[in-house]
Amino acid sequence: MKKNKDFSRVHKAFALSSIIGAMLMAHTNGNPKLVTLRIQVNKAMKVYAYKFGSKNYYMMTDEVKGIWFRLAEKHDSTLDEDELSLFIEMVLSLAPKVDMKSFLGMYFTTCNHIADSKKSAVMASVMELDEELNALCRTKQTQTREGLGLLMVKPVKLKRVTTKTKVVSKQQVKHNKEVAGHKDRKKRISSFLKDRIAANKKDK
Repeated sequence: MKKNKDFSRVHKAFALSSIIGAMLMAHTNGNPKLVTLRIQVNKAMKVYAYKFGSKNYYMMTDEVKGIWFRLAEKHDSTLDEDELSLFIEMVLSLAPKVDMKSFLGMYFTTCNHIADSKKSAVMASVMELDEELNALCRTKQTQTREGLGLLMVKPVKLKRVTTKTKVVSKQQVKHNKEVAGHKDRKKRISSFLKDRIAANKKDK
C-alpha cells in the first residue's frame, strides 16, 4: 500500500462499492441504471486492486464481508426488488458524493421508495454500517440520520402545466380576414338572391 498519503476515503469508497457490487451480482432487477452501476463497480474494484495490491484488496474485501454479514444477521431486513435501488443510494451516500463519483466514474440516484414499515430498520442498519466502515477505514462520518431520512422521503415532482400560446403570423391574419370577408359576401349574396326570388314570386 502506498504511504505518506491519506487514502482513507478511497478505502471507504471501495468498501461501499464492494457491498453494492455483492448485492448487484444477485439483483439488478433489469434496471439499466443498476446494470451500468454494476459494470462501473467491477471496473473500479479492478483499478483498486491494481493500485493497492491484491493483498490489500483481499484483506479489505474480507473485512467488509465480515461487517456486512454481522449486520445482515442483526437487522435481517428483507427488501423487495423495487426497494433495492433506494437502499443502494443510501449506502453510497455514506461517502461524500465527490468521492463516489471519482471512484466509480458515476453517481447513482433513484426515485424509488422503501415501505414505511421498513424505514426504521433500514435507517438503523445503514447508520451502523457507516459506523463500522468509518472504524475500518479511519474516516469521519459525513452522512446523518436526517440526510438519510431525506433520501427516503423524496418529494414527488409535480408536472408543471403550461398553456401554449398560439402565435399567428401576419399572413395568417390576412388570410383569416379574406376568408371571413368571402364568407360574409357569400352570405349577403345568398340573402339578396332569396329576397329577389321572393319578390319575383309576389309579382307573378
